Amino acid sequence: LKSSHLPIQRHIHTTILSDCLQLSIKELRFQLYSTQFNAMKQGAYCDCQAINLINNSKKKLYWQLLDLRYNVTLDNDIFRVLHSSLPSSISSSTKIFSFKINFVPTKSGTYKTRILLYISHNNQTPYTYIELTGKLLMPNLIFSIRYLMFPPVPLDIESGGTVCVRTKGFEK
Repeated sequence: LKSSHLPIQRHIHTTILSDCLQLSIKELRFQLYSTQFNAMKQGAYCDCQAINLINNSKKKLYWQLLDLRYNVTLDNDIFRVLHSSLPSSISSSTKIFSFKINFVPTKSGTYKTRILLYISHNNQTPYTYIELTGKLLMPNLIFSIRYLMFPPVPLDIESGGTVCVRTKGFEK
């Protein structure tokens, strides 16, 4: 049995969309230890990571980072966006712009914040965001007995006690 209907031919046109402004990374994780922290306070160490912005469109893109164009501090100066002149636009698809973020904590702990990125002069809705997480790990000593009690003894007799010291997250 043959079908009297001709096969239906369809033409499908598809468009694959990509991000018009691509970020090399959207989540930065920093981790500092006490030796790095001490070196950082003396100006000998800096925990810094770079982010690249890539224009994938064929037109000029206007972008905005926190409505500021110079060094930006976030979360009470814990994270710093560093670049002397953040441009407001990236022109062609071959253009790549890079900026750096420093992690500069003042005390131990875990810090989190988010950088909002806007494009095309739209300050109402963020295009994307960059998650920042930083940890400063400092050694802590925990004494199981917070004080030692020695019985009263004459000055010429030795007395001793036992103290248990446990490190929290550090071994040496």
